[in-house]
Amino acid sequence: GEPTWNVNKVNLQTIKKKIGNICIHLSFNGGKDPRTRNAKGHVVGKLGRVLNGIDRSVAYQKRTRFGITNVELLMFVLKLKTLTGIAEEDRTMLTAALVIGQVALMRPDEFVAPFSTMATDPEDPLRSTMLKKDVIFLTDKDKSKVAVKLWICRSKTNRHGEHSIPLAKISNPLICPVSTMSTYLDLHHGKSEEPLF
Repeated sequence: GEPTWNVNKVNLQTIKKKIGNICIHLSFNGGKDPRTRNAKGHVVGKLGRVLNGIDRSVAYQKRTRFGITNVELLMFVLKLKTLTGIAEEDRTMLTAALVIGQVALMRPDEFVAPFSTMATDPEDPLRSTMLKKDVIFLTDKDKSKVAVKLWICRSKTNRHGEHSIPLAKISNPLICPVSTMSTYLDLHHGKSEEPLF
């Protein structure tokens, strides 16, 4: 009869290693290595599909993710201030990116560009990165900034773009999204079409 496997105990890496060992054994003994690789070195073709199928059917344990509290965020920001050998402009940029990413609960690819220049190809991922013009400050009657709103061009769950919930000013300027973003944009003047980070 069919062997019964407890799939929860099958280690995918072990299966891949055993398949690799068999392929090497075949090639050493005059046979042809059945693995076909693409330019990046990943196994493709029929064996690649088999490995992908194993990947989908073998249960894996999700890693536990812990959120960052305001206390921990403040510790990171204070640590950034003590680093030597880093320009003040870069420190301001890193602080603003860290604070805005954490407070707005964004993934890095939603607000950090992989390159500093914009792309013209509409399919290029840079076309969906956050720009300086996507930051909107909300003011009160006295024209003082009280909140910041971000236009998120594309996210994992929304490919069409959406505004973030306005991020209100808080009492501690070190981890305040309004203060850190305002300081950053005051230091980093540039075209509104440039990537934000």
